Amino acid sequence: MWAASYLKDKVFAKFEPYIIYYLEKGAVALCDKMVTDVINTIGYYLALLSQLFGDLNKLRTAELRLLELI
Repeated sequence: MWAASYLKDKVFAKFEPYIIYYLEKGAVALCDKMVTDVINTIGYYLALLSQLFGDLNKLRTAELRLLELI
């Protein structure tokens, strides 16, 4: 939840349903698994950001692809 508190505009709109659901339930333990995963697991959080914006680190991805060629 801490990281989500910094979101704005389109990104916040993507996470808003998760945040509202969490706030209505009052605790992560009371939420469905999908909401719990997005709130508690950085990988799920980053996956949603990636869906919205694409590759979050294009330079690093390009470097990794070049290293695969060696």
